[in-house]
Amino acid sequence: MKRTRNPRFVKQYRDAAGTWINQYRRRGRLIRLPNGRDFNETWWKAYYAAEAEILSGDTLLPAAAARVKVNSIDAALIGYYRSTTFRNLALNTQRNFRHLLERDVRLPIGDLPLAKLGPRNVMDIIAGKVEQTSAGSARMLLGAIRNFIAYAIEAELIDRDPTAGTKAPVVTSEGHHTWTEEQIAQFLAHWPEGSQPRLALGLHLYTAQRRSDTIRMGWQHLQRGSIRLVQKKTKVEVAIPVHPELQRMLDLLPRTNLAFLLTDGDLPYKEKYYGHRFRQWTDAAGLPRGCTSHGLRKAAIVRLIEAGCTVSEAAAISGHKTLSEIQRYAEKVNKDRLSEAAMAKVVAVKRS
Repeated sequence: MKRTRNPRFVKQYRDAAGTWINQYRRRGRLIRLPNGRDFNETWWKAYYAAEAEILSGDTLLPAAAARVKVNSIDAALIGYYRSTTFRNLALNTQRNFRHLLERDVRLPIGDLPLAKLGPRNVMDIIAGKVEQTSAGSARMLLGAIRNFIAYAIEAELIDRDPTAGTKAPVVTSEGHHTWTEEQIAQFLAHWPEGSQPRLALGLHLYTAQRRSDTIRMGWQHLQRGSIRLVQKKTKVEVAIPVHPELQRMLDLLPRTNLAFLLTDGDLPYKEKYYGHRFRQWTDAAGLPRGCTSHGLRKAAIVRLIEAGCTVSEAAAISGHKTLSEIQRYAEKVNKDRLSEAAMAKVVAVKRS
């Protein structure tokens, strides 16, 4: 029978390639549904999952709940989203984990009894993720599954860990590009003293914080010569002594605003919009696309290491919970120093 209208709150359109795109839009939120016009069982499962996520946040509505099998992965995921195991995660991590679990676990194997979830299922899911997207996304998916399984074991829904034998995919990329000193100088040369882009660079470079924390910084965080805040992502409390150059930038600002960085409408930035705005600033300065605000955080850490800071001292500024990432920066800096020292010794040797 031919369908005459879309399901409620579903917007459907064709993209440039002619593919039918389906989106569930409600209460200011948007969730992608499977493409195409074949509204099969898998499609309706995604539809009800989207409806549940927007309306209840953690439980399925009656229409969707009727489709959930007892003791299935579906049922376990519902409990997981309600659990403290899940809710103790940072909000961004909650969103990322839920998105991955819904798309890559619930949709393909949600009806499978949780007790039958085995190592082969997990390895197949992770291998498929590597092929479809990237090793980085697959690593995050594996982390989400492991967190879910930790809840299931604690709740006595399963008595073994099916992820135990699965190795995380190796990520060959170094992640966000670390700004060079030349790129920092180019940005500063383009934007004048007192401009917001110059202040943004200063906040990132002299505090080594993520953009989620940088856009929240204001006079209320400045206490006894330090910027003190609890990081949004990790809940780590940091106290960062204000660098003289950053203090000079802050002295140019009025003390009437709660945030140092403001939109054109004098409002604090939202993360997504700030990322777009920062891209505009780097484009205007003629910098490559790889120069992101997170790359300035990495550049700040490199500067700390090059100044002679220990890994622990650098972490006290950046707020890293684990030292492995900063240790990699330190090893690279030390390697560069050793190679320069080695070549200097060769040049100094006089040969007949």
